[in-house]
Amino acid sequence: MITLPYIKGAIATYPPGATFSERYSLDYEFVWIIRGNAVWHVDSQDIPAPPGAVLLSRPRMRESYTWDTHRPTEHAYFHFQLPAKLPRDLPPPAAWLLIRPSDPANILHPLFTFIVATHRRTLKPTPSVCRAVETLLSVFTDGPLPGQTRPAPKIPPLPVCAALSYAAATLKTNPAAQLTLPDLADHAHVSPQHLCKLFTQHLGQTPLHILLALRLRHALNLLTRTDFKLERIAAECGFANAFHFSRRFTRHFGTSPSAMRSAIKSGRHPPTQILQLAENVTLEY
Repeated sequence: MITLPYIKGAIATYPPGATFSERYSLDYEFVWIIRGNAVWHVDSQDIPAPPGAVLLSRPRMRESYTWDTHRPTEHAYFHFQLPAKLPRDLPPPAAWLLIRPSDPANILHPLFTFIVATHRRTLKPTPSVCRAVETLLSVFTDGPLPGQTRPAPKIPPLPVCAALSYAAATLKTNPAAQLTLPDLADHAHVSPQHLCKLFTQHLGQTPLHILLALRLRHALNLLTRTDFKLERIAAECGFANAFHFSRRFTRHFGTSPSAMRSAIKSGRHPPTQILQLAENVTLEY
């Protein structure tokens, strides 16, 4: 287990347009962008850091931040120092990634929450906190095998991230909300035409196709995990009626809602390809 001499961290919030001047890092620092779209300037690179992204700064890096110009930015962070000898399962620091985008399936955020919350109650890192930091580091640095390379994560430009973040937050609160292209463009601070161009270039889909996929993902969950009638599911997910919902569902997943529900009730799981289609939409940026 890694033994840490100290952890220094907290949660910070910055007003729109704030900046953080260049500094020379002296230790390691994990940063988790909770809300707002930041840009991390590190060693001559400008790296977009949307909500959910986790960054890892290392000693002797020159870095600065530009926080979101349109809304407050909130992030959690903690500084720490690693021993000279690292566990064998960790790749060399030179191979570590700089950033990992948001991923609902990983454990970075719960670990981060535990570390920062526990740090506030203890001055010296406890063994459980040291183990959590080691796990966080291991998951974050799960990079390429020797002799292999991993491409840098493809993070969409800030207008796309802003539109996706707004859509995800709105539909999470109210899945039936009737979002429009002008709504998304307004929150992305670009024209509807330019937003469509950016979505197509970077995600291969228009904003409205992404919205439909998000609604159908929620509908699939209601279909397989509740006894709601199709009319109720359609209303809950913002479709005009059950017929409209069924047609969209069948076109997207390749099977009708009724056939899917019958399969579930007979004890079968949803086909893997359908689950992959449902998961192929990133809800948070």
